[in-house]
Amino acid sequence: MKSIILTHSQYQDQEVIYPYYRLREEGEVVVVAETTGKIKGILGTEIEADASTQVLRLNEIAFTNFDLLVLPGGVK
Repeated sequence: MKSIILTHSQYQDQEVIYPYYRLREEGEVVVVAETTGKIKGILGTEIEADASTQVLRLNEIAFTNFDLLVLPGGVK
């Protein structure tokens, strides 16, 4: 299974980290955020963003290539 998580820095940690590691057990996971590289959650966890939201605007990521899209909730 191929999944994509669309998030941002200062994400709600458990809403990104839990699905990320669970989905990695099933296959490939691509994390998209406002920038590439490490981003931090509000509780201090870090995750590597594979692509920036800029690629979404340029249509470089085709959502049809993925089986699942995760849209975590917002922060407090």
